[in-house]
Amino acid sequence: MDTAIDTNNNGNACVPWEVSYLPGSGGGFSAVNSLCEILNVIGGTDNRECAIATCKIESLFVLNILALAGIENGIDSQYHHDSGFVANRQNCPTVVGGGPDDRECCGDYPYKRPYHTRNGANECCTNSGSFVQVYQPLTHFCCNLEQVLPNGEFCV
Repeated sequence: MDTAIDTNNNGNACVPWEVSYLPGSGGGFSAVNSLCEILNVIGGTDNRECAIATCKIESLFVLNILALAGIENGIDSQYHHDSGFVANRQNCPTVVGGGPDDRECCGDYPYKRPYHTRNGANECCTNSGSFVQVYQPLTHFCCNLEQVLPNGEFCV
């Protein structure tokens, strides 16, 4: 595949998948250009322009994908992995309304989900992995943290 020689890149070819750069998508659409330019000045003069161009293109791509998922300006920092995700309303998103305010989180990343405990009417069954299920202990039980079975059945 031919790569174009970029006169703005000191006459070097700009190969996006071979250049190191810092992404500029963290500030949303309006900040992509300025963030890419600021963050990628450090890259050295030989690949600076290529790093900036690659950053702008890929950051715009990422933001467009997030927008398709309904996330307009990046992911709110309170939901970032390094902010933790503990069982409280501040960083376990839940739907407001529809009963008592007794919400908890069930499971771990990336399967963690909120649920209403309904004063013990709902419970969480999770193996701290990919299995996460909310169930009603009145009619079901959590078997070995791997499945939810109707009351009266036996765990295998």
